[in-house]
Amino acid sequence: MVSVSALARAAALERRFGDPFDTTNPLGFKEILVCDERGDTFAAGEEALTRFGMNAELVPSAFGGRFTRLDDLVAVGKVVSRRDPGLGAGYVTSSLLAGVCVWLAGDDDQRRYVADTLMAGHRLACGYHELEHGNDFTAADFSARAVGDQLVLDGRKEVIANASRAEALVLFAATDGRRTGQAHSQLLVRRSELSGDGVVELPRFSTVGLRGVHLGGVAFRSARVDAASVLGVAGRGAENTMKTFQLTRIALPAMMTSAVDTALRCTVLHLRDRVLYGRSALELPHLRSKLVDVFATLVAADALATAAARSLHVYPGEGAVHAAVVKYCLPRLLMDAMNELAMILGAHSYLREGPTAIFQKLMRDVQAVGVVHIGKAACRMALLPQLPLLAKRSWESANAPAESLFAADADLPPLEFDRLRVTGNGRDHLFAGLRAGLADLAGLRGADADLIRRCAEPLAVEGRDLRSACTALPPAELGVDASPSAARVVDRYARLVLAGVCLQTWLHNRGSGDWVSAWAASVLGRLVQGGSPRQLPGNVEEQLFTELVSRCADNRDLTSTGRPVFGC
Repeated sequence: MVSVSALARAAALERRFGDPFDTTNPLGFKEILVCDERGDTFAAGEEALTRFGMNAELVPSAFGGRFTRLDDLVAVGKVVSRRDPGLGAGYVTSSLLAGVCVWLAGDDDQRRYVADTLMAGHRLACGYHELEHGNDFTAADFSARAVGDQLVLDGRKEVIANASRAEALVLFAATDGRRTGQAHSQLLVRRSELSGDGVVELPRFSTVGLRGVHLGGVAFRSARVDAASVLGVAGRGAENTMKTFQLTRIALPAMMTSAVDTALRCTVLHLRDRVLYGRSALELPHLRSKLVDVFATLVAADALATAAARSLHVYPGEGAVHAAVVKYCLPRLLMDAMNELAMILGAHSYLREGPTAIFQKLMRDVQAVGVVHIGKAACRMALLPQLPLLAKRSWESANAPAESLFAADADLPPLEFDRLRVTGNGRDHLFAGLRAGLADLAGLRGADADLIRRCAEPLAVEGRDLRSACTALPPAELGVDASPSAARVVDRYARLVLAGVCLQTWLHNRGSGDWVSAWAASVLGRLVQGGSPRQLPGNVEEQLFTELVSRCADNRDLTSTGRPVFGC
């Protein structure tokens, strides 16, 4: 569970936005869809966030803000994405991406300026992408050349959220082409410096998903800015970027889980009111099973994101591994869930009017999470080279992961940016969760423990096989030209990390209700290699279905917390 103060803030924001299904609510789905159809920003939503002081969630408490825990930030951000992922991407994500760069690498003056800018309600933007290079930001052509006490900027930055609306931009630039690994820097450029003939705003890009986000760009031609714009030490841009991505690659997909929550809720409500074969569609066994699968997947995705967010506080040196796992796993899990729901809804999944109209927008917006910021292939390449060392150094010897990664009411140490590392250095407590969890299970008795043990034991065997496979990987199989079989090792690794997280989440929260054991058994059973579920007692599905329908009726969150939503 996130901290009490963050729970209160999330509840206050839920009340401010109200019930999105209410057609008279000016902050509800009806108005959100009107803006989406036009490709406009949801202005009423932005105004509500400004009045709430959403930017304070992005500013560390040392600078007057409310940011102390990453899972707190995610909890408040979920309230926004639950209604409109585009509003979250445009208002929260843009400033978060830029702000984290400053908190990690900026000097006191830069941090104070950014804190004051955000607290005053202004936006930040972050420019990494150049369309020609995609996610390979280190191939940047955009350059910053030192001339006296100034930097001369040349090149383009494209697909930047809020490029034309931001008070300041963080730009990734080539600053020294002679030094491999130290050729780039991050720059904090203020809007007041972006004037004159040397700076041209590029036209806005139109998109299929996240239509309300202002995606633009900036072209520079011998534009001059103060040399003090560099964040941190010149030449450390790539290193600092990889560290800041550890926060954002966890937080952004984690916030998007609430969009799938809404899609699942929308589907349940639709089926409840739909009559098929003379009875409510919710009574059809096949549809009930599909809904339960999506519910279990959604809780598992949320559990993984929560554990990884907390691990940055507890094991900051492992963030490079855990962040890549989250960005690798969550988009696939969330899109698999959305595709399943679309199959259930049929034609109602793409209608742009009526009670299910919000689904087609959510479908487009969630799909974007797989490519925004970084794609799956890039995450695979970030993980693959680390696997042999992880297998040799920690998978069999690491201690059990800390309880605070999973327990609902856990406290966390402060997030220390200076303890983040570019690689995991062979340490990985999340993967160790599976082996350690089975050791804890050995001392437990009862039907639930026996059920979970039967589901988890085959996964432990897979874990031992994976360790052997990873230690045997030759250097030639660890780069971008790795064979398909080597690349699939990452799939196996990510699946077992998810299994370990789910097992540990059950161990530390099993007193929260019968549904928790049913969920853990369902997820672990389906994660066994081969894809065929373990044979589970008949009451497992019934317990999960009852929990799902009850939460939808009571307006409660559909992830692990079950907290009230929509201002209830």
